[in-house]
Amino acid sequence: DDLHVTIRPRLEEAGADLSRVFLAGEAVTLTDPEGLTWLLEAIETFGPDLVIIDTLSAFFGGKADFYRANEARTFSAPLAALAARSGAAVLVLRHGSKAGGRKVGHIGQGSVDFTAAARSELLAGVDPNDDTRRAVVHTKANMGPKGPSLGYQIEALEDDPDRSRFTWTGETDLTAGDLMACDAAAVVSPDPRD
Repeated sequence: DDLHVTIRPRLEEAGADLSRVFLAGEAVTLTDPEGLTWLLEAIETFGPDLVIIDTLSAFFGGKADFYRANEARTFSAPLAALAARSGAAVLVLRHGSKAGGRKVGHIGQGSVDFTAAARSELLAGVDPNDDTRRAVVHTKANMGPKGPSLGYQIEALEDDPDRSRFTWTGETDLTAGDLMACDAAAVVSPDPRD
């Protein structure tokens, strides 16, 4: 997404302190040692609590195949080590593929080993019966119990219909199965070490 057209306006609408947001200014490939070194140096320089990789495929590199298990682990292992070394939480986003009877752990694009490597995984999506209802569902938790499903809305602003606002709506009864019945699901793998 364009920094000035999409990312900055969304951060401003969410009330983000822009002095605490740092974005990669150039293409970074995290399957190459140089890319991981760049990311570690950026983490050491800025000291973030959260690193977001959005989306996984954008940082995986053209020579690597993120559908192959061995290449997924080649990506995940150094990233987990980097997170442990720096203390920063790492959130990796993947787009969902069409569910079509698939298991929830297999819905994210790329190898299922990304799910296996993550300590926690979330699924974000839309109620297939009401596109105004959306939720984030905790689908995997290795270090404790799963959290509740949380609803959210994305609403157009009345004074500017080209812009929108994100708001949490509280706990919801939507399940992973509900979200997988819709084509708009996305998979979020927070911090591969926690």
